[in-house]
Amino acid sequence: MLFRSKEKIGYIAFESGIASSFVDSGGNTIAYETQITPENIQGWGTGCFENSFQNTYVSKPKVMASLHTRNGGDGGWLRRCSLNKTTLGLTVDEDKFGDAERKHNNAEAVGIVIFSQAFDGQFTDENGSWGMEIAKVSLPSTATQPVFTSVTFRQSYMTKQIGKRRGG
Repeated sequence: MLFRSKEKIGYIAFESGIASSFVDSGGNTIAYETQITPENIQGWGTGCFENSFQNTYVSKPKVMASLHTRNGGDGGWLRRCSLNKTTLGLTVDEDKFGDAERKHNNAEAVGIVIFSQAFDGQFTDENGSWGMEIAKVSLPSTATQPVFTSVTFRQSYMTKQIGKRRGG
């Protein structure tokens, strides 16, 4: 792949298999967990594949997920098809380029980060202090025209923020 100009790439990384909690800037205890599913997430036309949470949540948690594998010759996009207090349902939405189906017959593994609720926090590690926020933004349909939405952060940041867009 060729790029015409320099690019900065942002990412978020978590160790898998963690279930813990922290206190956010508002004094709320935020439970969180991380997991990598088995290769059990199949395609859109095949169903919704549920994975259970380790923690018990009082309400639907905030979830970020991304494909962890790329099996087979057809690519796809991860989509959420269900979410409740105990499970997350996922499927792979495959394009129709080269064939007319969206099944994605090759099962995929998915990396998931789950937070009990929206939060903002300041954290300190060996590199100094850093901030993080998790919240929900509702976007209108963009079927006919592109729509740009701005987000107001709860805390002030010294550098440009990187966001992870979650589809589905």
